[in-house]
Amino acid sequence: MLASYTMQSSILEDVFSSTKPIKRSIRGVKAMQKDMKRITITLPDQTANELEDWANQQGRPTANLAAYLVEQGMNQAREKEQYTPSESKKATKGK
Repeated sequence: MLASYTMQSSILEDVFSSTKPIKRSIRGVKAMQKDMKRITITLPDQTANELEDWANQQGRPTANLAAYLVEQGMNQAREKEQYTPSESKKATKGK
């Protein structure tokens, strides 16, 4: 069931309404990739199609937009105290 992948709708609405194209230098992107982890998610067809369309409109890769949206959603969840990193995750964050 896809319901297990849903976030609080208010968080997603906040994230989606504030998303703007991000322009980064190639050097900055390569430096950031060293601290990135690759994951796989499953989305409903309509959501995936809309995400691809949105990324195309902004001139960026779909995975880049998806990563940005997830990061923004996580930041907002922490700010609203809907998520608190466990101690083991806090210790490895700076590495």
